[in-house]
Amino acid sequence: MSIIITFIFLFYTLYKQSIVLFIGSFITSSICLFLSIRILKKANKQVETLYDQEYEYSSVYNDFISNIRTVKLLNDDNYFINKISKEGKKCYREHKKYVKYYSIEEALRNILIVIPFFLGLIKAAIDLSNGIDTLGIITFYISLHVEMGFVFEQLSRTIISCYELKVIKNKLKSIFKNLDNRKELKFFNEIVLSNVIIEYPKSNLKIKVDKFMINKNDKIAITGQSGQGKISIINLIL
Repeated sequence: MSIIITFIFLFYTLYKQSIVLFIGSFITSSICLFLSIRILKKANKQVETLYDQEYEYSSVYNDFISNIRTVKLLNDDNYFINKISKEGKKCYREHKKYVKYYSIEEALRNILIVIPFFLGLIKAAIDLSNGIDTLGIITFYISLHVEMGFVFEQLSRTIISCYELKVIKNKLKSIFKNLDNRKELKFFNEIVLSNVIIEYPKSNLKIKVDKFMINKNDKIAITGQSGQGKISIINLIL
């Protein structure tokens, strides 16, 4: 509302000064506003891509850190470091696009604010040099310009936040919708693993299970140091 009221006062003042000034400022501002909205829509799609890439990067990185002992046992640091670096570079490229969109939008927004004020100030200065008292109009433009800059900044942040929240909401929906497609096995008497060997590529480390049995209603604890295969066994059972 404050932006609408401010623009009404601004363009009314420009109209009173000169119809040509009013038309020129209105057309320029409309073009800037149209381009700004188009860029924000494109930026919205980029936000979704960026969040997906950030998710992939953080997943790989956190997995590496939380299983650092296993990585050392596998003796293949370069594979994991290269994988993290690859995901990090993708994330960096997407973030550059994200910053680019919003930087262009901010530049257009500033042009939208500056042009009508600048044209109005020039006209007021010319009138002042011709002996017409336009000091009040000049003061009005300057004070309005400061206020408009602040209001537009807040509006742009609100629009960006709305787009980002929409992306997060859609991401959460997709995650929970496809969380787990496995069917729960409700009727069984026992789970048995016999003569199981889990091998890792590029490593001599092997996990051997001669015989492992879980009867129905048993409560089993799988213990051991990091890298000994607890998660691998649980994944195998699942």
